[in-house]
Amino acid sequence: MGYEDNAGYVKMLKAKEDRKFMSMYYNAIISTKRFSNALTKGIVNSGKVRQQEYEDIIFGAWNDYLVESGRALPSEKVIADKEGLRREAFDILSKLDGIEFNVIDPVKNVGAVKFEDVFYEVSLTKHKKPAVQELEVANKLNSYIEEFAEKLSEHHSLIRIKNNAVTVDDDGSQTTVNFTRKKTKLF
Repeated sequence: MGYEDNAGYVKMLKAKEDRKFMSMYYNAIISTKRFSNALTKGIVNSGKVRQQEYEDIIFGAWNDYLVESGRALPSEKVIADKEGLRREAFDILSKLDGIEFNVIDPVKNVGAVKFEDVFYEVSLTKHKKPAVQELEVANKLNSYIEEFAEKLSEHHSLIRIKNNAVTVDDDGSQTTVNFTRKKTKLF
């Protein structure tokens, strides 16, 4: 019987993996601008019930670790990335001036924007193949789309900006935030 079969040795290897993850997790969090701002200015409560200061960063580090360690497939990470982008997009929209924003279906992850008495349904689409090949920017953009795209571009590379869609490109993988005009009141 070799030492590899010893239960204590197996536990030690597992602890080493967990320690590696915790170190990566810790470094990913403390290296963010949001963390350093929280240290100097404190955490500002937005008043929102579902405020999630570090959730995207934490789950991003967790997903990277799972893929690197072989515990998850890259396709599972893609699903998690879409969820993170949805949370970020909804958070940006909820803070914009000049519009009203509500999540109208938390199960299907659908939101709604009211801009100048017109309602738009907000949803995300993860593209299997790139939807846009080169940069597209519409000539006349609604003011909230301009502001939304500007804030989204702080963390993501945008490849399409139109009044009905903003597409994020992440190394060839594309996700679109869709704004679909509706004739009925959504909220």
